[in-house]
Amino acid sequence: LQFKFHTGTSLFAKRPSRPFPPPFNPLPSPTSTSPLRDAFRSFHFNQDALGYLRGVTNGDDAVLISPYYIGVADGVGAWNTRPQGHAALWSRLILHFWAIEIEQQVLRYNSQSASDRDMRVISPLSALQASYETTTAITTSVPILGTTTACIALLLPPTTLLLTNLGDSQAFVFRPSENKFIARTEEQWHWFDCPRQLGTNSPDTPEKEGKVVEVQLEEEDVLVVATDGLMDNLWEAEVTKDLMEWIKAGEVEQNMAENLVEKAKAVAGDPWGLSPYMERAVEQGLGIEGGKWDDISVVVARCKK
Repeated sequence: LQFKFHTGTSLFAKRPSRPFPPPFNPLPSPTSTSPLRDAFRSFHFNQDALGYLRGVTNGDDAVLISPYYIGVADGVGAWNTRPQGHAALWSRLILHFWAIEIEQQVLRYNSQSASDRDMRVISPLSALQASYETTTAITTSVPILGTTTACIALLLPPTTLLLTNLGDSQAFVFRPSENKFIARTEEQWHWFDCPRQLGTNSPDTPEKEGKVVEVQLEEEDVLVVATDGLMDNLWEAEVTKDLMEWIKAGEVEQNMAENLVEKAKAVAGDPWGLSPYMERAVEQGLGIEGGKWDDISVVVARCKK
């Protein structure tokens, strides 16, 4: 790979996430049992690793970061009103199993002889489909109810970035040399405030509704990956202007992520503020004012050699 991500992350949760059921909270002992643990065993995972999920939880959001991929998932909070609903667990599981699958794909690619290597064996969309199928199989038998969006960025050699999306989380690529976003994912909804989502009772699947955007990167390109709590409250033109100013001022990725979250949080908590969320509501004939009070998860990454 010619590039890797230098990242900064900022998170705001509108409320604490619902505690995960065993074996995830607390971490299980080697002898503990539960329907979910038994389901995990059927997928041949190391028993010592049971209970460990990659990434972090932010309210009902999940965030996953490495030097070569970034993912966010937004669990649909309405499931938390159900006794067996776990929005935050669904978002974590989707990212967890995506990471496992994509790493297996990379291993298969690296095991091929140099002359036979085919980059098409690495597919973030097929990895998301595999993650969805695994998460569904594990949670159906318990059951654990939930749905989530997913938006994932993956670097491939030498300079390719693949943005994979299902739902209304988003990823943007900002090119400082041109002072503009050069690529972005598109939000997907069934109707207002109901995004496409993976999980319980949803007809959506990655292989049918997932979309992939391919970008050829340049050094110093800036990637923003965020759940909808960011772009429901900030206008794209506003984010573009802010990024231009912060990059020229030499701000590091962490500061840019924190600044974006603070600005989005201020609008989200303003009952009279103007926001993209309010604008879409008005277009649907709904009398909604102000921002949208929501979990906000933002990762800002700079592409470096």
